[in-house]
Amino acid sequence: MDSVQFPLSTGTYSINGRKYRRTAYQMKVATDDVAQKFEQFEDTPDVYDDEPSAGCLAPPGLPALKKKIAKAKEVKEAKPESNSTEPTEDERISVIGGKKWIASISVPACFIGKLHGMNRRALNALENDTQCRVKTPRRDENKPCEISSIVSLECVQRCLDRIEIFVDDAKKTARVTHFVALPCDQHEVQENFEVFKQLVLDSEHFDASCKNPQLFTKSARLHLTLSVVCLFDDVDLQRITEAFKVIEGEIKEILNNKPMIADIQGIDMMNDDPSQVSVIYAKVSGEKIQEVANHLNRRLIELGFAKNEGGDEVKLHMTLMNARYVAQAEKLKKFTFDAKKILEDLKESYFGTFQLTEICLCPLNSNSSSEKFYDKLAIMRLA
Repeated sequence: MDSVQFPLSTGTYSINGRKYRRTAYQMKVATDDVAQKFEQFEDTPDVYDDEPSAGCLAPPGLPALKKKIAKAKEVKEAKPESNSTEPTEDERISVIGGKKWIASISVPACFIGKLHGMNRRALNALENDTQCRVKTPRRDENKPCEISSIVSLECVQRCLDRIEIFVDDAKKTARVTHFVALPCDQHEVQENFEVFKQLVLDSEHFDASCKNPQLFTKSARLHLTLSVVCLFDDVDLQRITEAFKVIEGEIKEILNNKPMIADIQGIDMMNDDPSQVSVIYAKVSGEKIQEVANHLNRRLIELGFAKNEGGDEVKLHMTLMNARYVAQAEKLKKFTFDAKKILEDLKESYFGTFQLTEICLCPLNSNSSSEKFYDKLAIMRLA
């Protein structure tokens, strides 16, 4: 039987409960011209000398490897990961590092609560449906909403489209906030209006429902309403201010450097039943006034500020009496007055003839005193 060979025993030693093999090695002690003297420790050779080094031991090329790692680190620090923003095929959206798509959209502050919904449910549903994150500004911040997604460009597109539709629908159902007017606060007009007012209040021929002083417009605020508009934030105000500059030039071309003279005479009512009247107004006539009013209102509709509710032609009028003033002051749901005798006896009332010099944008709820004209937020100069 062939003899069986066994590996030589190397011996072991223990450190902290772990067994390690004991490896023999030689150490050079001295050297002379003829021979070298070695001192040998232990009595067994290293039978595993050809095996690769263990991971816990330093490999032969460790210094070179360290230099290579250090150099790679320097290159990485010199060229950090790109976080620059780049445009996409959709001009509304940008991409960061090819991994995150972002966009912003302006939402008027008065619509943010509606966008959130009760306990943010509406906004959460939008985020879940579009796989986007929507960050809305705080109440005191004048910032756009920020949209981001790490899924795809299409997700941000869907989110943007839905918010744009939401804002458009909200604006369509919102109440008007401002009006565009030709001021009629000249001295002659104010004097004649006060005469008309006293005739109505003092005459016994007129119905008692017409005797409330709150029915009458303040003489300092007499004007011709050309259009009513919806403005919801500073962005809208800036846009319409810029639009006024453009439209001003267009109106001056219509006038062809001629003055716009208004003749205000005669009264009429807005509704059909003279016994239940909401508004009595003075009639207005004059060359180019109707053309200017129509052009202005049409341009504001085209720009999205005004609603096309009254057709193509503006109804020129200077409001004299308005039942809404009484309803608001006395907190009534509805109020009307009987104006049959007023329309018969005072139908040819004359208020004045004067040159119209400016068109102005005014808020419906003006903070200025009722003894002065409304706040003028933007002005077109006609002369």
